[in-house]
Amino acid sequence: MYLEDYSAQNKSFYGRGSILLAIFLVLCLWVIFFPVNSIDTAVSKACQKINSDELLPPMKIISMIGKPIIFLPLSLITTLVLYKNRMGRNAFGAFMMMGVHLPVFLFKELISRQRPSPVFVEVHEISAGGSFPSGTVAFAVVFFGFLGMIICKNCNLIRKISIISLITLSIITIAFSRLYLGAHWFSDTVGGLFIGSSYLLWLTKFS
Repeated sequence: MYLEDYSAQNKSFYGRGSILLAIFLVLCLWVIFFPVNSIDTAVSKACQKINSDELLPPMKIISMIGKPIIFLPLSLITTLVLYKNRMGRNAFGAFMMMGVHLPVFLFKELISRQRPSPVFVEVHEISAGGSFPSGTVAFAVVFFGFLGMIICKNCNLIRKISIISLITLSIITIAFSRLYLGAHWFSDTVGGLFIGSSYLLWLTKFS
């Protein structure tokens, strides 16, 4: 019975992973052939319609959450906290969260998409490196998603829904901040979502 359950879980894991990977690769091709397109430009302009001096500082702060300078220390702190609470398997998973930086870096270098230009959108933040996929969004998906899986383990349905809703809102807000600041195109954030979700799916083995 155990072997049957394990086999079913593996099939589900590889099935979902294959779907996420296929969508991400299709998106990669879209970005390669259409680096600047009307959809990305329209979404960015729609996000930047709310142009306010008061909104800019909080957007910059929110955007920092998923950046390596914040994400890496958060991952290490989470690892130590879980390890001290004798949650070794979870602690290893938290440590491995940092590994999402590798596929993000590889695809950024491989595709080398240019960041949004002031010609098309307002640019409030100058970022180095390729634009696709958004590392900030990928990191946010992995960090909040993995923590959510651990916290939801012993929660009832209402609490699970509340936690998942809060995590989803956090990720959407971070993605919005990247568009608002003109640091990424919409397809960059979608790419970050899919590559982060793919990596998070692998981390479920340690949650």
